[in-house]
Amino acid sequence: MGEDLNITFERLYELQRLEKERSQLQQLPHTFFVDVVSYLTAKKMALASLSVVDDERERIIVQLKNIRRIITQLYERRQRKIILMAQNKVSTQTKLPEMDALLPEEESFFKELVSVLERNNKEVLLRLLGTHQQETENQQPVALEQSPAVEQASPEKETRIVRFLGNVPQFFGADLESYGPFEEEDTASLPPDLAEILISKSQAEWVEK
Repeated sequence: MGEDLNITFERLYELQRLEKERSQLQQLPHTFFVDVVSYLTAKKMALASLSVVDDERERIIVQLKNIRRIITQLYERRQRKIILMAQNKVSTQTKLPEMDALLPEEESFFKELVSVLERNNKEVLLRLLGTHQQETENQQPVALEQSPAVEQASPEKETRIVRFLGNVPQFFGADLESYGPFEEEDTASLPPDLAEILISKSQAEWVEK
């Protein structure tokens, strides 16, 4: 059964080694997890068929222990890479080449991570920036906390041009408009209060008109 699935102890060890050496997620058969479960089931069935005094029994017990260790290490290495992939996806908003190497079970995990990270950016990032602005300048929090009445009183919004000093992921302003993502040396025209927040965080600098 193990040979039909092309899963062996040596094959698993080789895959674990390659995953450790490579920075990117390696391509595996889409049925890999299913095949591994079937391989382990066959090993357990073989173990159950042996008597307690059979020398082969001890060998299979040791091998099963090693197989579980290898599979755990392989899984955890892939999991760490998927977490980094999700962070990069949220920052760049582009499809990454490594996404093609995701197994079906991993793809669900990846999508959930991206969703959580994007929601965190929208709900937390600008609130943190606004809190910093309030503490340093003793003003009302800007961006997400601005009063709607102020927005209505100003039909034409004033903007200021800033240059970014590093990479900044996509975020949302008080008008619920999205900004970014931005890379180092990018310039953008932003509402003054939002620009001041970024500058106070040393993420941007003014550009003279």
